[in-house]
Amino acid sequence: MMCLKEFEMVFTAEKKQLKEVEEANIRSHKAVYIIWMVERITLYFLLAYIVIYPVFCLITGYDVGVSTFTGKKSYIIITTNLMLAFSMLSVPFFLWVFRKKLENDFIGNMWCESVELKDDMLFCAYCWEVDPKRKLRNVTVIDLKSVTNLEYDEANKKMTIYAKMRNSKVDINKRKITSANKNHMRESGHILWDYYTPSLYDAIKIYAPANEE
Repeated sequence: MMCLKEFEMVFTAEKKQLKEVEEANIRSHKAVYIIWMVERITLYFLLAYIVIYPVFCLITGYDVGVSTFTGKKSYIIITTNLMLAFSMLSVPFFLWVFRKKLENDFIGNMWCESVELKDDMLFCAYCWEVDPKRKLRNVTVIDLKSVTNLEYDEANKKMTIYAKMRNSKVDINKRKITSANKNHMRESGHILWDYYTPSLYDAIKIYAPANEE
């Protein structure tokens, strides 16, 4: 097995790759994909209606009434319909919220905001999505020399690492994430998605048993 002692790598999350991973995972889960499609169709239809409907009415006179008090043109029907369309924009929003909740089943509700490899140890620092400004980070420390299996789904760029690991907490105001506690590790599995530069999978796969020399 290749040893990377006194070697350090910092992996940077790429927004474009992250978006591609999210979309790939959406398409691989039928229920989420259907909700995503309904969400988009509903949103685009409502936006198109809000833009095209008033223009069509002004050009053709459709839904343009006459006020019984002033005898002048009345646009109350158009205004009411537009207000209804604007209120219905809440539908794709709630679909988006619901879809994000479902996505948490496979993406998770934490951001893997920082990944570093140092002395054959992988440090993955997370913060809660609902409170990203917290200074306390959950850090998963993985002993790459103890990797027993590495599964990789190339279509979704999903990695499942089986190795000795432990979870710690680090105050990033006081310490680096690589100072996380590395004692009393236990055999477990951990899921990561490869949306990093350089490639996280390329850096980890050399530790997999199949790559032992």
